[in-house]
Amino acid sequence: MAENVQETRPPEPPPKPPEVPKPTERSNRSENLADPNESRQSAWQDIRNAARSEHTAAKTERDLTAGETGVGAGSGPWFDEGTNHRDGGAVQQTTDGSCVSASGEMLTDGRVTQAELLSELGDWSNLSALRDELNKHDGEGTWTGHYFQDGGEALRQASEGPMAAQVQAPFGRAHMVILEPGENGSFTVRDPNEGSSYDVDGAWVEKYVSGGVFR
Repeated sequence: MAENVQETRPPEPPPKPPEVPKPTERSNRSENLADPNESRQSAWQDIRNAARSEHTAAKTERDLTAGETGVGAGSGPWFDEGTNHRDGGAVQQTTDGSCVSASGEMLTDGRVTQAELLSELGDWSNLSALRDELNKHDGEGTWTGHYFQDGGEALRQASEGPMAAQVQAPFGRAHMVILEPGENGSFTVRDPNEGSSYDVDGAWVEKYVSGGVFR
C-alpha cells in the first residue's frame, strides 16, 4: 500500500517594507512647498519697494523742476484756478517747450521775438537763461531773475510790475507766463500755452509763483 506523501511548499518571502524617499527627493519636495508667511512678506516688500521708488521719482522730479531745468509744462492747476478766462492777450508758444521764449517776447513788448530767443535758448529753457539773454540785448543788469524764498516774496515782486513768472505745482513740471498787477490786488496772467489770458489774486501768486524775471 502506497504511503500518502504530503506536498510541501516553500515559505513565501516576507513583504517588502515601504520605500523611504531618498534625502535628495525629500529635500527637493520640501523646497517646492511655499511658506505662506514668506509669500506674504515678499508681497508686502514688493509693495513697499514700489511705493519707495514712486516717492523717490516724484521727489527727484520736484527737485529738478524747482532748479535750473527745462520749463514748459503748459496748462496746469494754475490755469484752472484762474478766473475770467479769455482768448488772446498773449503770444502763443510755437513749440511745446518754448513758453520761456514766448514770455520773453511779451516781457520786451516784442523788441526781442520768440523766434530770436528760441534760436538762442532752445526749448525747455529756464528763467536764469532768459534773464541772461535779455541782458545781452538791453545791457548787463537791466533784467533781474531769480527764485523766490517764499510766496510772500513772490507776491511783493509781482505787485511791483510785470514779470515773466515761473509757475509750478508740487511734484509737477514748471511753466512760464507773464504776470501783471491790476487793480484791488488782482493780477492778469498772459499764458503762452494757448495764447490766452485770465485773472488771479494774491493767494494764487503765493501758491504757484516760484521765480521770475523782471526789471
